[in-house]
Amino acid sequence: MSALLEVEALTKSFGRGARRREVLRAVSFAVPTGQVVGLVGQSGSGKTTTVRCILGLDRPDTGSVRYDGLNVAAARGDARRRLQREIQVVSQDPFTSLNPRMTVADIVSEPLRIGGVRDRDRLRGAAAEALGRVGLASDALTRYPRSFSGGQRQRIAIARAISTRPRLLVCDEAVSALDVSVQADILELLKTMQRELSLTVLFVAHDLAVVRYLCQRVVVLADGRVVEDGDRDQVYTAPSSPYTRRLLAAVPRLNPAAERARRAARQQAARLDTPPSGGS
Repeated sequence: MSALLEVEALTKSFGRGARRREVLRAVSFAVPTGQVVGLVGQSGSGKTTTVRCILGLDRPDTGSVRYDGLNVAAARGDARRRLQREIQVVSQDPFTSLNPRMTVADIVSEPLRIGGVRDRDRLRGAAAEALGRVGLASDALTRYPRSFSGGQRQRIAIARAISTRPRLLVCDEAVSALDVSVQADILELLKTMQRELSLTVLFVAHDLAVVRYLCQRVVVLADGRVVEDGDRDQVYTAPSSPYTRRLLAAVPRLNPAAERARRAARQQAARLDTPPSGGS
């Protein structure tokens, strides 16, 4: 299977002289077209710097990032605009990633405006379509982020990301700030979006239970190096790295259906405990 995204021998350091710190050390992996690949590592492993290099926000010291054969660091003009349209990001915190002064319509259509779309009817129509895909009604268009829960805000962030019909979606710790039951809903939504829109997904996380549920391949980073790269079942049943084995030893099982059932039971119990209104 061809790779839509190829990360080749990335190295990246920060600081100079005695303060110089090597963050990435010959990091290489590929994201095959149409697959969901998990990039896993604990805090300080190099995940964030890798993502910044993939998005062209940081330039690697050596090595390269290629998207559909295009060198990301060297892209300019039309090539850069193509990358901005075809690669979209869902960030970690839905409470800070949405501008509180913008309506949902403006938030969701923002990538299209950046891409040069000016027709207001087209922008609004695209925003309404994207919201519908993530399970939000069109009356959300005129509201502001403060009107929504964390899970709903992340749905808005996903709607914004898919508004340009991207080919590659980068989910950077996209569920780590949410309650477990809400995580399950967002993971199900991401699975649906990946299938319906034929997306290729790089899912960056520290939670191996989440990655096992969503991803087909797994890349494990430790201390700026790739220590594991393989098919999900291979990595989870026969990991080659002692680091991966230690991570897996502490992994709880994630069962989205069970989480939703538990939440429904809690909501039902709360309704039964609520005293009826009115009467004497």
